[in-house]
Amino acid sequence: MLLQDGLVYAVEFSHRSGRDLVNMAKKRTNVIPIIEDARHPAWYRMLVGMVDVIFSEVAHYFLLIIDTCFLIILFAMFVNLDSLFGAGNALLC
Repeated sequence: MLLQDGLVYAVEFSHRSGRDLVNMAKKRTNVIPIIEDARHPAWYRMLVGMVDVIFSEVAHYFLLIIDTCFLIILFAMFVNLDSLFGAGNALLC
């Protein structure tokens, strides 16, 4: 659960879904849409601040098995270690 002033960085690869994400973010001002491949966080690192929560949804089970451990290591650069019970910012992939 996010605090009212928390931010959500939403990363979407698909241009079609990304367009929907951008339209939704116009109504929800705490959502920052990023249209990029989530498997390459270095490409959008300059857009994302430190986060307390990372949520990743993978569409294909096979990719989930292969990529999950790798992505956890990559996304660790975004985690705010000062906040154990975060409720500030989230990164959704």
